[in-house]
Parts: sequence; structure tokens; C-alpha cells
Amino acid sequence: MRRAARELSALLPRARHRTLTGQTHEVAPHVLAPVLAEFVAEVAESAGPV
Repeated sequence: MRRAARELSALLPRARHRTLTGQTHEVAPHVLAPVLAEFVAEVAESAGPV
């Protein structure tokens, strides 16, 4: 599964592969939230003004 996730992220534009240490398939919200916020900020920044 990890290999598939890495390969898929290599094919998708703007995709990132991250391993969240200590997390299982059910990631704790307080661990996931900052990672998602960082990703959304990067995508918004690269998109430019609307």
C-alpha cells in the first residue's frame, strides 16, 4: 500500500506523499490538520489570485 501511494503521488500534479509517524489508517485530527493546512496553503499560493 505504501509503495502504491508513493507511485500515485509521483504521477499526480501537486500531490505529496507524507508518512505521519505513529499514525495508522485512522490519523488523529491534531496530526493531520497541520499537514492539510500546509498543503492547501501551497496549492492556493501556486494558483495565484482568483
